Amino acid sequence: VIYDADHHPDRQSLMLLWEKMVRLDQDCVQGSYYMRNLRPNQCGCFPPCTFPFLARIIDAEFFVDWFFMKLVTRTFFMGKAYFSGSNALWRTSVLGSKEFSTTAQTEDVDMA
Repeated sequence: VIYDADHHPDRQSLMLLWEKMVRLDQDCVQGSYYMRNLRPNQCGCFPPCTFPFLARIIDAEFFVDWFFMKLVTRTFFMGKAYFSGSNALWRTSVLGSKEFSTTAQTEDVDMA
């Protein structure tokens, strides 16, 4: 298998993906991903206003867009699988059976 982890996955992510791939006999499984910028005081505020405000807004928007709008609409309404490009485990035999362009760079998300 190939583990695609562009970002910083949780420590247990690989094992969770492997278990799911084996249990469901899937060619590709994907875990969730989220923003981790927990650095306080992003807005220049002084305590007690040190909540990582901007990171939480971006995280919420990202989750709604990628995991709610795109995943739900494509999976449940269109009957299609969806891969959003990171934190996934792929079977190498499946990737090897695909034809990649020899003249253009192909992103993993293009293979979905």
